[in-house]
Amino acid sequence: MDDSLVAVMAQAGVQIRRFHAPHWSHLGRLNNRTHRKLLIIDGRTGFTGGVGVAPPWTGRAQDPMHWLDTHFRLTQQALVDALQRGVRLRIVVPGKHIDSAAVRGASRATWGPLLSAGATIAECGPTMYHCKILIVDGLLTSVGSTNFDNRSFRLNDEATLNIVDRAFASAQTANFETDLALAHSVRYAAWQARPARERFGEWVASVIGTQL
Repeated sequence: MDDSLVAVMAQAGVQIRRFHAPHWSHLGRLNNRTHRKLLIIDGRTGFTGGVGVAPPWTGRAQDPMHWLDTHFRLTQQALVDALQRGVRLRIVVPGKHIDSAAVRGASRATWGPLLSAGATIAECGPTMYHCKILIVDGLLTSVGSTNFDNRSFRLNDEATLNIVDRAFASAQTANFETDLALAHSVRYAAWQARPARERFGEWVASVIGTQL
């Protein structure tokens, strides 16, 4: 989020608080960030998923500068109340956007055992695939802000919504299949044959990736 956008929000009356603003008294926790994407309107409607407040989410994945993402509207009061509690615990303005290229590089270095075991890994072609969604056995759908990495599991504050419903899982599976058509599968032989420069970049990314 650019400082200019923060200024516009403040001038419009938005109350803004920075999460773990830099200060000598809590240097040890500066790396602990909130990664939640929560919006609650009048305590009755809630939104959560992967969408942030920044230019990459102002389009429809039409080019590399506009990402592909998933976000959900909640109207059931118990769910909205749960999101509201999360906002009250963490009032935040995001810091500068961190390019996820290093995180993706660190991940790519670990693909070998998965590919050799028969897992399908696909890379989105047109733009960044920013969706955080897990569908299990056509029944459980997990959506929210959590990435499948150590930062989300160990450092970040995250918000995840778990839905047990076959109809919902079927709809999300259909959405995923549509997105998958825009991607290309990574083959184990191609992964093994990647150039030395790419391997070196992955090694560097693996060193710093947990902190990004």
